[in-house]
Order: sequence, then structure tokens, then C-alpha cells
Amino acid sequence: MVREAVIGLWHILRAMGLTLRYFFSKPVTVQYPEQPVHIYPRFRGRHELLRYEEGPHKGLERCIGCALCAAYCPTQCIYVQAGENNAPAEVGHPLSLPASTYGAGTGGTGQAPGRPGKEGTAGQQRSPGERYAEVYEINLLRCMFCGYCEEACPTGAIVLRREFALADYSRKSLIYTQDRLLEPAKPHVIVRDDQGDANGPRPPVAYPVAQAQAAYLSVPDTAKKAVLRRHRRGKDGVQGK
Repeated sequence: MVREAVIGLWHILRAMGLTLRYFFSKPVTVQYPEQPVHIYPRFRGRHELLRYEEGPHKGLERCIGCALCAAYCPTQCIYVQAGENNAPAEVGHPLSLPASTYGAGTGGTGQAPGRPGKEGTAGQQRSPGERYAEVYEINLLRCMFCGYCEEACPTGAIVLRREFALADYSRKSLIYTQDRLLEPAKPHVIVRDDQGDANGPRPPVAYPVAQAQAAYLSVPDTAKKAVLRRHRRGKDGVQGK
């Protein structure tokens, strides 16, 4: 009987070996937000729309409204409505108006500046191409952070950065509009290696505007119309309900 008890105790110790190994080790719980969270460089967080930081198009939005990100999205969580710029981009062109002036979801007109009957100055534009994203929305309730939109974008306009604290109190607030996506994220994290700071590095792709326009034209019209139909159905509430 003693032998059976000893054998049973040995089996329990073997089964609980992994638990006992970490029982006396230091806890790894992070006291967030007082302490930053350690993440890996390949981590994908909240999306961010970029502007050109240098060159002749400095300050203009990279997004040209081609909707390739929406076409490639496996969960159909991206909605893009394109508009046309008034004039071709010029070297040294002044910055476009802030997105909050006319962006969707901010009480603005949602139209490009300079269009007839709309607020703005003639000649100003938001992207260096012929088109721009008049409306850009991402439904984070459906997004699975796969990164396909980042890979599909011909101008490097949409990137997934390090922000992970995305909890909110309502479903509607988790549909990110263009003005929110244009705001740079400031995550309270530490990247585990020396490949970049807390906000990236994800160097934007610098494709020529003509190449981006060609990529947009390569998407079949049926696919573009299907994307618009899907998202117009969910326009008044949470998409894809």
C-alpha cells in the first residue's frame, strides 16, 4: 500500500512538473498602464493612414482612393469612397486642409476642398494623384489584423502600427473614420529588440503615383462595385451585421 502511494505521488509530481517549475518564479504580469507592454516587431496593431513626410508631395495624403485595401480585405471591414482632386499636384504645393474640416464623421462636408458649393479653396488637394479617399472607414469589430491591406496598398498609405489598447464602450466608436486614422498612434509599449522604436519601423512604400493609378485601374469594375454595395448596406450601423 505504501508502494502504491509513493508511485501515485510520483505520477502527480511528473504531471505537475511544469506547474511546479514556474510556481516559485517571478511573476510576468505587467501592471498596465503604469508599465509598458513588451511586444515583438511583427506585432500588428491599430491602422494608421500616412502622409508624405518629404519630397515634392510633403504633407499630402498617401491614399489615392484606389480601394485595393478594401478589395483584398478578407473580412470586408474597410470602406473607401474615392473623390477627384481639382488640380494635378505641383512641387511645393501647400498642405491640404485638415481632415477634420471635411472628413467623414466629424461634421464636415466630406468633400474635397474647392468643389462647387463646398467649403475649401480652389486648387487645393489632398493627394498627389487624380483621386483621393473622400471617405475611409475601418470596422475594427470585423478586422482580424492580417495585414493584407498594408500589403495591397500601392502607395504605402495604410500601415498597422503598435497600438493595441482598442477597447471601447460602444460598437459605433470602433468604426474608425478617416480623421482618427490620420492621427499618429502613441502606444505605451516596448519593442523587444532593437529593430525600431515604439511606433514602427514600417518604412512606407514609395511607388510612383502613376504606378498606383495603374494598380487601381487593374481592379475589375465588378469587384469595385461589389465592395461599395457591401459597405453601403452597413452604412447606417455596424457593417456586416
